[in-house]
Amino acid sequence: MDCLRKMGAIVHDLSKNGKGIPDLLIGYKGVTSLAEVKSSTKASYTKDQIRFNEQWKGEKVYRINDLDDAVAMLKEIDKKTC
Repeated sequence: MDCLRKMGAIVHDLSKNGKGIPDLLIGYKGVTSLAEVKSSTKASYTKDQIRFNEQWKGEKVYRINDLDDAVAMLKEIDKKTC
């Protein structure tokens, strides 16, 4: 979360909500995004997270495994807003 904030994003922790709701709500350059934070690329989604992702009709839910993924997410959003 600190990395995202240092890059100019607003970040809210949703991880305590459970029920498959992604861990982070992120606002960056007029774009609202959701992100699921995992400890590594080997960490799997729960059944609730899979169900949430299948039913979600908003923009994609990003997966963040490390700082590089966080940076890549914001760079992808930058490309959409240019």
